[in-house]
Amino acid sequence: QALADLNREADMFERKLKRQREEMERERQETAEWMRDVGASRNQGQFFGNLYEDEEGVAGRAKRWAEMDDVERREAMERRKRILETTEEEIRSPARMYIFGLLGGMLVVNVLADVANGAESVGLDVLYGVLACGSLYLVLNEKKELDKLR
Repeated sequence: QALADLNREADMFERKLKRQREEMERERQETAEWMRDVGASRNQGQFFGNLYEDEEGVAGRAKRWAEMDDVERREAMERRKRILETTEEEIRSPARMYIFGLLGGMLVVNVLADVANGAESVGLDVLYGVLACGSLYLVLNEKKELDKLR
């Protein structure tokens, strides 16, 4: 009787262990599938599409490009052109140009006021000067893009 009980418990333990292993394998497969889906959906985005390579990589893209007919290639080039045009339009912003200009001007005025008063904040003045230069550089880029529009 005791031996039969031990065998039953061992059988139950083996079945439970087998179920747990199957469940772990199923979860592992679900996780792998989820990771593939996340990677595919991530690569479909405009921004993240260029950050991550798909499983095929550059060779896979070249192969897909070679397999496309002329109509598909033309459509792909038009999509690329629309994306680039949208990006260029987002760069051109008079409001952003004025905001950067105002920020740069305020920083320059602050540095000049500190220098005129003889304040001992050289580190902050250097930091503000660098930020002002960066801000004014952005103003010039915005102005250049706005001039291209005209």
